[in-house]
Amino acid sequence: MELLLDIVEYKSKPSKEEVRKINYRILNHPNKVTVQQLANEILKGKTFIPALINKKVNGKLRRSINCWSSQEVICLDFDDGMTIENALIEFKDNAAFIYKTFNHTDKHHKFRVVFILDRVITNYNDFSNIMNELLSRYPMADRSCSDGSRMFYGGTEIMPINYNNRLEVSNYVDKDKNNYNGDNVSTLVLDLKHFTPYMDTLSPLDVNKPVKSSNLTYIRRMDLDSLHSVLNPNELRVHTHEEVYDYVKKQNLSDFLGVTSGGYFSCIFHNDVTPSANIFQNSDTGHYMYKCFSTDCTFKFGTIMKCVERLLKCDKVSALRFLRKVYKVNYHETDWQKEQKEIIEENMRYVRSDDFKHEYPVQYKLMKPYLENLHTFLSLAKDNLPPEQYKEDQKLPLFYTTMKQFANLCSQKDPRRLVDRIGLFAFMCYLYKLKEDEVPKHLLKKAKFELVKNKKRDVMNMHSFFMIESFSEEVMTRAEGYAQSFYDNHLTMSAWGWELLYRTFGEEEANRVYPQLKKKKITELSHNSAYEIDKAIRDFIAQRGWATEREVLDYVELEVKVDTYKNRQMKRMIGELLEKYGLKRKKLNNKLKEALSIPDLLNEDGNMCYPVIIYK
Repeated sequence: MELLLDIVEYKSKPSKEEVRKINYRILNHPNKVTVQQLANEILKGKTFIPALINKKVNGKLRRSINCWSSQEVICLDFDDGMTIENALIEFKDNAAFIYKTFNHTDKHHKFRVVFILDRVITNYNDFSNIMNELLSRYPMADRSCSDGSRMFYGGTEIMPINYNNRLEVSNYVDKDKNNYNGDNVSTLVLDLKHFTPYMDTLSPLDVNKPVKSSNLTYIRRMDLDSLHSVLNPNELRVHTHEEVYDYVKKQNLSDFLGVTSGGYFSCIFHNDVTPSANIFQNSDTGHYMYKCFSTDCTFKFGTIMKCVERLLKCDKVSALRFLRKVYKVNYHETDWQKEQKEIIEENMRYVRSDDFKHEYPVQYKLMKPYLENLHTFLSLAKDNLPPEQYKEDQKLPLFYTTMKQFANLCSQKDPRRLVDRIGLFAFMCYLYKLKEDEVPKHLLKKAKFELVKNKKRDVMNMHSFFMIESFSEEVMTRAEGYAQSFYDNHLTMSAWGWELLYRTFGEEEANRVYPQLKKKKITELSHNSAYEIDKAIRDFIAQRGWATEREVLDYVELEVKVDTYKNRQMKRMIGELLEKYGLKRKKLNNKLKEALSIPDLLNEDGNMCYPVIIYK
């Protein structure tokens, strides 16, 4: 195979300056490679152009389709809408391999699918025909792949499918009509057997068909009778806001807008001369998504909710109310839900009130950085309350969610931080996390089903089940005591977790806050690290009666050569050490300095400092 292959290897996505250099350098490096050699070069981090570009225009060679000469490799770039696991199944009969891009993560799959053609194509229209058809089948792929001069950066992992797989050009291009100009759809002949998972509802003849203007007229006029006649929805009764949102987002957006399924169409949100919009269904959530690839479009991407907001020029509440009427969704709250909502709404009001600040000052001080997270969590609980209590003695609101859902609401990219904050809320007795044997069986079965369904993409997607306490005087007084113990034991959120609670308060308390970790044991590494820190503090105290935390950490040599680990380990066990040896921890001052005969202490800049010390 002939293509352009850069000579420089990268460990991460090249910077803008590096891209500029690659852009000029790569034109001087045409190469002949096998499929496996190409995969190996990509894994080294080399950039490639899957085409031969050697035609000079006006005596100059540029990275441009005008200089394009031939091509035998095709790439599709996926950043959204498909997982690697799905892709490995979807392309098992036609792709050579898949590789992860530099920006790929376990939670956000970013990858490229590499196809090898069964023959070299030298007519650029053939390339365009193939790419247009693939992109109409896979609208979630990056449309810039249709540029035959595009550069593709290297990656971090190769996943071979079959290096002998080939795309048959004749299945995509009519040999007798190589002058295809995009207007005659009948020139495309697609071998459907290779693409059944994503083509059940698509036809290759649907490409670029117009929008049914009547649907948009019905929507803008809020003509429910006409929309009911077109969509023929069945009545549905739901009990939670989340059920409403989930249901309307799963309704076929193409049918709603009047867009024939499959292929690109002229965007309904701007004057779109070249069809640049498409609709696809998220394989994980089942939600339909509208996406416009045009740079002239301000809408870009969104669900049916956002589409209605734009078309009706309304807010989310009005959009949802309209969609409920369109799809005959009846929202019914039970008396149980109403009672529990009152509890949660009062909790939400209280944590934002001045009363909370003045009545429970220690608690407020601790919770102040996390009040918005607490408020969001309570709001999530309110929107997900089940229609009934599951046990006769159940008095508290029960609901379930995932850390990923909570993280999305908090705009938090790393759910692990929110796991710690929920742990803090449980420690404070604001909520109670149910053990597995306490969860109603039918809900637990559903949660495990969701875990199996999503574990390949997100291991943190297991539903967690919570009961929310009413923030009564009794509960808040108890929480005030927990807040005080947080400070008395010198706890920090940077080291928060099961081990910190275990070392400070014991196994029972750690398991109360983290019931899912009931069988957890402290690792040998943690035991060894704690022993070394413990010994260092005892040695310093025995020699002179005091020690700074910094010098203890500098003195200790651990198996893990990472300072952040030592810091966290020190914070996890500080409360345990103070109680165990009757020690105190305090920021140094002149009085304490004189009492303990501590000399002047200097920081790294040579200036006098007053660090936190541990002393007898």
